[in-house]
Amino acid sequence: MSNSNIIPVFFILIAASSLAAFSLPSGNTEKMTPNDVERAYAEFSFDLYQKEAAAHKNKNIFISPASVALALAMTTGGSDGETEKAMLRSLRLKGIKREIFKAGNKSLIQNLLQKDEEVELSIANSIWLKESIKFREEFKSDTKEFFLADLFPLTSATPINEWVNKKTNGKISKIVETVSPADIAYLVNAIYFKGSWAKEFDKSKTKLRAFYLSDGKEIRVDMMKQRDSFKYLKTESFEAVMLPYGDGKTSISLFLPNIDSDLNAFYKNLSYKSWKLWEPEFIKREGTIEMPKLKIEYKSNLNKSLSALGMEIAFSPVNADFSRMCEIESGLRVYISKVLHKTFLKIDEKGTEAAGVTAVTIKLTSTMHDRVKPFNLIFNRPYFLVIKDKSSGLPLFMGSVLDPLPSNVH
Repeated sequence: MSNSNIIPVFFILIAASSLAAFSLPSGNTEKMTPNDVERAYAEFSFDLYQKEAAAHKNKNIFISPASVALALAMTTGGSDGETEKAMLRSLRLKGIKREIFKAGNKSLIQNLLQKDEEVELSIANSIWLKESIKFREEFKSDTKEFFLADLFPLTSATPINEWVNKKTNGKISKIVETVSPADIAYLVNAIYFKGSWAKEFDKSKTKLRAFYLSDGKEIRVDMMKQRDSFKYLKTESFEAVMLPYGDGKTSISLFLPNIDSDLNAFYKNLSYKSWKLWEPEFIKREGTIEMPKLKIEYKSNLNKSLSALGMEIAFSPVNADFSRMCEIESGLRVYISKVLHKTFLKIDEKGTEAAGVTAVTIKLTSTMHDRVKPFNLIFNRPYFLVIKDKSSGLPLFMGSVLDPLPSNVH
C-alpha cells in the first residue's frame, strides 16, 4: 500500500518520561533553572506541531520537535539583540539567562541519553563553518561544550549528508541539496530512536483490515492487535492509550477522536497545557488495541511555521542579528535562510524506529568573501563583437575590430 496516501486518524506523540515531570513556568525569569529548558521545549513542541498541521492539512505529519529545538538552540547561541529575544520567545524561554540556557540544553541532552537496554536513542549535533568567515571562538566552544557538537569545515553538501546518513542509521540519507557560495554555516541536529515494545505484538494476529481516510474512502492495511493492561484515557471527544518501550523511560501515546469528530476538532484542544491535564488521567486497565503497521517519511521547510511562532526577525536579511556567531564587515548581515526538517517513522510488531534531522542554514546577505576582484578591461587591441536578438538568440551582427578609426573600416 502507499503510505503517502494514508491520513492518520490518531495523533502520535513519542515522549521521554522526563517530560512528565515538567511544571509550568513561574513567570519570573530571574528564577528560571535548567529544567525550564525541558519544559519550554515541550511547550514549543505542541505549538510547532499546530503550525505544521495548519500548513499541511489532510497529509501525514511527523516531526521531531526535539531535533528542531536543539538545532535552533545552537543557532540562538550566535544571535544577539532583538533576534536573540525573538528566538528565545519562540522556544518559549523568554528572558532566560544565557548561562542557564546553555546549562539547560546540556542537561537535557544528557537526560535523554540515559541508558535503557531495550531502547536505542542517539542525539548528535554538528556545525559546519565556512573557513573564510571569522567565527567567534565563544560560539564554537559553547556549541561544543553545551550541545556536544562536532565542528567541521563547510565545503559541500556531501559530507553533511554523509554525517546525517550515519547518525540516523541510514534512515535519512540527505538533508542538504547544495551549498551555495553565500551559505556560511549549517547547524544540524540528528536524532535516532529505536525502541522495542515492553510487550511485542504477536505477528500471527496481524491481519489485513479496513482503514478509513478522512474523505470516507476505505483502504486495506496490516493491522496489529494486542490484548493487555494499558494506560488508557477516555474523554468526551477522544480515546487514548499509552504504550511503553523497554523499561518505560519512553512511550508512545495514540489519540483517536470519536467517530463523530475528527483530527481538526482534536487539534483545537491540543496544547502543552492540555497535555499536562491529560497525562495524569491515563489509568491502567485491561483492553485490546489494534493499530496499523506504519512506514512514513516526512519533510518540511519550517520557515513559515517558525515565523508564525515569532521568529520572523531571524529570517530577515535586513534585521537579523547573529553578531555573536561571527564577525562580518559593516553593511553585511547574517541570517537564517531556511530550516529544513526530515523525519522517518516505522512501527511494526517489534517496536518503533524513528529518525529526525533538522538543518539550519546560515547565509550572508552578500557573498563578499567570494567575490572576484573588480576587473579592469581595456579594449586597446583587436577584438570581436556580436550583436544578437535577445528573444531568438540569433546573431544580428558579428565582426572584428582591428582598427577602430572610421577611415579604416573596409
